[in-house]
Amino acid sequence: MDESLILAKNLISIRSYLGNGSNEVKLAQFVIDYLKKCNCIKSIKKQEVEKGRFNIIASDGAEPKLMFASHLDTVGPTGDATKMLRPTIIGDKLL
Repeated sequence: MDESLILAKNLISIRSYLGNGSNEVKLAQFVIDYLKKCNCIKSIKKQEVEKGRFNIIASDGAEPKLMFASHLDTVGPTGDATKMLRPTIIGDKLL
């Protein structure tokens, strides 16, 4: 099975939107744990932006040539959150 599909499925399954029942810190820790498994990543730092929220700064140790800038929180679901947060992989598609 395609590792990128599994990664996307795992990321979607974590409630990362701001609000009741969500856990942005859990998503951040998942990303940190994933990066720790990557042999090319030499350093990972948490940069606190406010209580319970932080940026993740990861580096391969080389002079920076490319930077990904994104955020961990997402827009909350408008429908059935239970279904939306349980994606399924069928063949080579994430549904």
